[in-house]
Amino acid sequence: MFGGWLIRSHVHSWREARGDDTLDDFDRQHYARQYRRRMQASGGIVFLGLMIPLTDSPLMLRIGPFGWSICVIIILLVTFWIFVLAMGDMTSTRVHSQVATKKLQRQQRELEEQIARIKRRGSNGHAGRGEPA
Repeated sequence: MFGGWLIRSHVHSWREARGDDTLDDFDRQHYARQYRRRMQASGGIVFLGLMIPLTDSPLMLRIGPFGWSICVIIILLVTFWIFVLAMGDMTSTRVHSQVATKKLQRQQRELEEQIARIKRRGSNGHAGRGEPA
């Protein structure tokens, strides 16, 4: 149930990001990779939600200890993959945020330089007293 909610949430977020015309290619690629990672992790959570109860089912008694061991190994591998995806998502989000912050800081510096140039010219963009507008 939780995994299904996550998948729905990721699809909604991706549709919004994909339709956002203000995003540049760097941001759009970041959100596309993020969507893939998160969909894999959410699908893995759904898979685990189905597999874990299956290991306690009467079906496992018919499969035997070897089949049960294989199921548990698969559960552990999927759990590890979800962990790897989560670490990758965390790292990617941190790097993307740092790049976006640097881009904003650069834009801020450029705007501050423009303001300083305007102030040096002695003009604030408005006509002075007695001057025609």
